[in-house]
Amino acid sequence: MMENKKNMLKKLIKQLHAGISPLEAKERFKQVLEGVNPLEISKIEQELIEEGMPREEIQRLCHVHLAVFREQLEKQKLGIPVGHPISIFMEEHKIMLRLAQKL
Repeated sequence: MMENKKNMLKKLIKQLHAGISPLEAKERFKQVLEGVNPLEISKIEQELIEEGMPREEIQRLCHVHLAVFREQLEKQKLGIPVGHPISIFMEEHKIMLRLAQKL
C-alpha cells in the first residue's frame, strides 16, 4: 500500500474516533477508500495500536470503521470457486440472513 494512502486511512480512522460522522468521512476520503481491502484496514488498525491508540478503542468503534469501508469491501469479489467450503459457508450465511429478516 502506498505510504500516502496508508496515512490518509489512518487519518480517517482517527477522525472517526474523534467523532466525525461515517457519512462525512466517506465523502472526505472517497478517493482514498477506492479499492481498500480488509487486510489493509486491519494492518492500519494494528499500526494505530502500536502507535498508542488503545486496542479497546479500535474494537469499540469497529462497527463505525465497517460502515465507512463497507461499500468498497462489498464491491470486491473474492474469487472463491463454487463448492469450496468458504463459498458454501457464504451461501448459507445469505440464507440465514434472509430467514432472520423474515422473523
